[in-house]
Amino acid sequence: MTEQPTEKRSVGKRIQKILLIVGAALLGLALVATGTYFIMYQMGKSSMLNYEDVTIQFPTAESTEEVQESEVPTTTEEHILTYDDGKTVSYQGKTYHLNENVATILFIGTEKRDWSTPTVNGAAGEADCVLLIAMDTETGETKIVNISRDSYAHVDIYSGSGNYVESRSTQLCRAFAFGDGQAMSCENVAKSVSRLLYGLPVHSYIGVDMRAVRYANDAIGGVTLACIGDVSTPVWHVGYDGEEITLRGPSAQNYLCYRDKTRPDGNVDRMMRQKQYIKLFMSKLMKESKKDVTTLLDLYSAVERYTFTNLTMAELTFLATCFVENGAAFDFLTIKGEADMLGENAIYYLDRTNLYETVLDVYYTPAD
Repeated sequence: MTEQPTEKRSVGKRIQKILLIVGAALLGLALVATGTYFIMYQMGKSSMLNYEDVTIQFPTAESTEEVQESEVPTTTEEHILTYDDGKTVSYQGKTYHLNENVATILFIGTEKRDWSTPTVNGAAGEADCVLLIAMDTETGETKIVNISRDSYAHVDIYSGSGNYVESRSTQLCRAFAFGDGQAMSCENVAKSVSRLLYGLPVHSYIGVDMRAVRYANDAIGGVTLACIGDVSTPVWHVGYDGEEITLRGPSAQNYLCYRDKTRPDGNVDRMMRQKQYIKLFMSKLMKESKKDVTTLLDLYSAVERYTFTNLTMAELTFLATCFVENGAAFDFLTIKGEADMLGENAIYYLDRTNLYETVLDVYYTPAD
């Protein structure tokens, strides 16, 4: 009888020891997970906000003659004075500093049918939608810049075997064609966009087959809007100008992709529809997500197979954390320009003043 307390104490100590071991193991796992998250976050931040060795070359007074002699028309005599490799600029009596907290992702919409199989260079299709998504990771303020697919840009041309041939001024959308339909095509578009932005880095991209629009649209129950322009062909009909319609299935894709190819400014109307739709889509997505948290998962499942990206898990961790901590306030911008014809193709000459004022708005902050 006198040995029972000793046995109970012994069993109690063993249980206590086991609990300590389990607790220590769980704590260790938590620390590992936390440490892994911290490492992933820092790696993503370093990658997304890498502005080292960046030289931004705005048009300056010294480059006036060169700009005027180019094939791209100049609509202004205003120029920017640059300092520190373009990270500090002076424009119209104000000083601006580069905001190195801005993370950039290029959205490339195309009618590519299969991201899993590379294609022959020159036959990868074209970029029908080019959106520059710039998030201030400190505030969550996100600006989406709609860049016309017909923008007159310097594009790298490659042979069918993938060898560099030359850099040529042509439609921005052609940059996607001169690639493999995967990373090479997306990187070529990103390079051309970076040139348009005076050398600002565009490292990350998301390529999307525009078929994804119909599935993303249906995942949130469709979008109701007032039709911009007549969106109709002999094969299908979406709506007439001003008509209120609810987009479902293929009609959502057709609404965003249709353009009147007989008009030089046919893509301008399409860009207006894209801007209208994205605003309404994001608004409804947020409402549906508040009612049902699985909406985002449904959306991801619906579009995953139609996307191609170079975003790493570390970069996604960083971006997701910034979104959770700060939320996101979206502002949609369109770079103005003039539509014309270049041979048989529509061309869009970007207004230089509006272009670099947009760059200042998105990537720079005024000095106090």
